[in-house]
Amino acid sequence: MNPQFSHRQKFSFIFSLSLLFLSNSVLQATSAKLETYIVHVHHPDTKTSESFSTSAHKEAWYKSFLPANILNSGEPRLIYSYHNVINAFAVRLTEEELAEVECKPGFLQAYPDRVVPLLTTHTHEFLGLHQHETGLWTDSKFGKGVIVGVLDTGIAPDHPSFRDNGLIPSPPAKWKGRCEFGGSVCNNKLIGARNTLDRKIRTTVTLGDGAQFYGESIYQPKGFLPIPIPLAYPGSRSSNAAVCAPGSLSILDVIGKVVVCDVGKLNRVQKGEVVKKAGGVGMILTNTKAQGDTTFPDVHVLPASYVSYSDGLAIKSYIKSTLTPVASISFNNTVIGSAVLAPEVAYFSSRGPNQADPNILKPDIIGPGVNILAAWPFDIGSPGHPDWSPAAIKSAIMTTATATTNMDTPIPDEQLKPADLFAAGAGHVNPTSANDPGLIYDVTTDDYIPYLCGLRYSDTQVSAIAGRTVKCSNIVSISGAELNYPSFMVILDVRRSVTVTRTVTNVGEPGSTYEVKVKAPKGTKVIVEPEKLYFSKVKEKAQYAVTFTSEGYGRGGYSEGYLRWISSDNKRVVNSPIMVKDSRSTQSM
Repeated sequence: MNPQFSHRQKFSFIFSLSLLFLSNSVLQATSAKLETYIVHVHHPDTKTSESFSTSAHKEAWYKSFLPANILNSGEPRLIYSYHNVINAFAVRLTEEELAEVECKPGFLQAYPDRVVPLLTTHTHEFLGLHQHETGLWTDSKFGKGVIVGVLDTGIAPDHPSFRDNGLIPSPPAKWKGRCEFGGSVCNNKLIGARNTLDRKIRTTVTLGDGAQFYGESIYQPKGFLPIPIPLAYPGSRSSNAAVCAPGSLSILDVIGKVVVCDVGKLNRVQKGEVVKKAGGVGMILTNTKAQGDTTFPDVHVLPASYVSYSDGLAIKSYIKSTLTPVASISFNNTVIGSAVLAPEVAYFSSRGPNQADPNILKPDIIGPGVNILAAWPFDIGSPGHPDWSPAAIKSAIMTTATATTNMDTPIPDEQLKPADLFAAGAGHVNPTSANDPGLIYDVTTDDYIPYLCGLRYSDTQVSAIAGRTVKCSNIVSISGAELNYPSFMVILDVRRSVTVTRTVTNVGEPGSTYEVKVKAPKGTKVIVEPEKLYFSKVKEKAQYAVTFTSEGYGRGGYSEGYLRWISSDNKRVVNSPIMVKDSRSTQSM
């Protein structure tokens, strides 16, 4: 040190260095990146901890996982403590602090929080429409008397956006619609809702040879006359022209013609824009083979009709058969009810077999999911039974589902062939019947634990789901076939015979009797014991066993059947679908 420094100067310099080092250490700690984590922990050992029943005790348990430097700093790092469903807390930590938390006894797992964009109802402000200022909105009296119709894939009718708060007048006299949610859900703002399960916004294509094909389009021009117009399919020129890709029609003569476009590469409305730009006056959209009979109504920019794959093939065949192909398009507005085959499984609907667990039949059921007109497809809750578990609600929906269409034919798939259980599950949801199923297959949280262990989830994962410490090594695991599920998925491989049990709970009247009826899958013998179930009171349980025995070898495929419990008064039918996979060979005899 410079000898010219005095003792006081030396002390000041050393003190300044100390402050500098202290400041640097603080800056390093605070500059480390903080992330928000959701930390799952075990339920504390009740032998060594206080009761875990109060919020204060839970929060104290959660704080015990935090590093000492956080607890002593007074920083508000603990953001939220979860008190229902999961044992977890949200906290802001550095990576080093997280590593320390992970070493604490009782830690399960942690994962970073993620930001989800806020859904807003302030679109009007973004558009410059202000409620208390002069302008378009006030000048137009806020659209008084206008009925707004929305074609959507679904809405939540209980969302705050649809509250009328008693300030909106009744619908105008011209309103002729109805509310399929029920009168208690609709109000003077959400005045009506219907699903489009049996609804088509129909068009009709008529060819020069008289053949007619139904299609769909929201755009229904009033001035477009259904007169024969020259018809063209540019698909023979190139694959781009077949799908009416941008620029593909510029060298073709489509002026004044109806142009046939295959679905693919760009969206359906854009194809119409390409046709219109090239001089076409109309368009027929044709499906791919995979999409089959599933069509959608769109807001097209020119007269159009969206037809099925098979109808598209017929139209193209007609074009090839004549030198002067013509077609007309007529617009039939909305068609509802028996004029429309429904339900039908869409091509994009999820299919089985179950990839996560082949021992459980999937899907469970089908429901409205295409072109829903301002409505949720169906209510998955059970307002008449608030004490039912999710499994009980699922059971009621599955065992009362409908397997036929409004024309009393089997529910078809997108190819118009009868949909199998891997496409339609137990059938189409029937909410009215689901509210009074007679019997239910219930599953408790504890019932799922041996099943999750059987799926080889780790102790940590199962504990996080169960909300308590679980050691799968101490639990007798079960397969999906043994879960108390409302359907049966049976795999016969090296085993010639499989027996499973089910437990049903009476939610109908006391003094009920049910008798079993079985349609056995082809090549399989099915025995149910007992064949009758008796219930003296409501909520009484009864167990039965089902034995599936192979009667054939080497088929290697799937076969379907059902098991039904029918009440003695024939008022209730509790249906469970059966799917059997028999992959046994003759060598396994």
